[in-house]
Amino acid sequence: MSLQKATVPGDFGASRCLAAFFSVFILLLPGTSLSQKSTTPRPTAHGISERSGKIGVIVPLTGGFGYFGEEFRQGAEIALEELRNRGENPPPFVFEDDQCQAKAAVTAFSKLTTQDQVTLVVGPACSTSIKSVAPAAKRGRTPVLFLLDTGPEIADLPEPLRVFGFDPWKMARAVASKAFNDGVRNIAIITEEEEYSSLVSENFEGEWKRLGGTLIVHETRLPTDPDFKTTLLKTLIRKPDGIFFSAAYDSAAFLKQLRILDKKIPVYGSDTMCVAATLDGAGPSAEGAHCANVIANENSPNSTTLRAQLKRRFHNEPQSLFYAGIGHDAVYIAIDFLKDSAADTPTATPSNRDRLIFPELLMDTRGVYDLKFTILQVINGKLVPVD
Repeated sequence: MSLQKATVPGDFGASRCLAAFFSVFILLLPGTSLSQKSTTPRPTAHGISERSGKIGVIVPLTGGFGYFGEEFRQGAEIALEELRNRGENPPPFVFEDDQCQAKAAVTAFSKLTTQDQVTLVVGPACSTSIKSVAPAAKRGRTPVLFLLDTGPEIADLPEPLRVFGFDPWKMARAVASKAFNDGVRNIAIITEEEEYSSLVSENFEGEWKRLGGTLIVHETRLPTDPDFKTTLLKTLIRKPDGIFFSAAYDSAAFLKQLRILDKKIPVYGSDTMCVAATLDGAGPSAEGAHCANVIANENSPNSTTLRAQLKRRFHNEPQSLFYAGIGHDAVYIAIDFLKDSAADTPTATPSNRDRLIFPELLMDTRGVYDLKFTILQVINGKLVPVD
């Protein structure tokens, strides 16, 4: 999933999962290493070597959110290449595919920590996967850097668990405020029945009622059902001022079918509406939609360099650098994490901030690197900041 033909920000995805990426020159399958060099471990107080220990990564490399892992792994490969070009010897990165499934995530975590004996795990990135892995991570005291979801139930997990991403609950509340400020008073909510999308809708609804708005109907549906007609007709007959749609994966089918029935009703969505799959799949039907997501500064020197490297290395220029940027920066944050774990001295500021795609990153007292999000609107096929 990517997006830059229209300049799209982060393409996060429901279930907090996000996907897979491959190299044209080095095809890396699950369980293979991104780094081709290794060193002899240097023992520390915790048995963690800041350079020699393998780093495991759990992301969805296949399935509905495979696009996230695609771009994440490409960005990580570029960061490792940067380190090697500077004469550094980064740890090997070993990737496992969880498909955003709890059981697969637990299996991947077990393999990485027992068979591969990694000293740090990056991921998972999906809510159900994170929750399934967290107990084992806490029992084993394995340092873990979860991805994407910095919501309170994840962010408040104890050390050695950290989080790199954004807060989707705050996003949902911000979109509710946007709709209310736009003059919408009677909202309809349509939610795909999946844990992440359901929690997004719950936060939107709570904020909507707090603002004094009226919820006239809340429809739910299976994310595997491609036909929205029945749900949309039941919703539109109630004559809402606007619709909030919380998708599990993307919103393309919803927008296309909505605009057949009603071409003008204001529509709002979660971060899964702000993804390449939505813009590419919905085409003109996405025009005017509002959503929220993280935007990388596409014009910064580091972003310009990353884009050029992705094009050179993978013959692919993503429409948005968000996912690749997360993968890129996660490498530097993970290496910092190893150093912190070895030295017992957490560092709030990334040591390689000048190399990051998101240089504003700071770790708070909970161990959370929280990215700022923006309210966006689809204008002329592009996601444009509006607030």
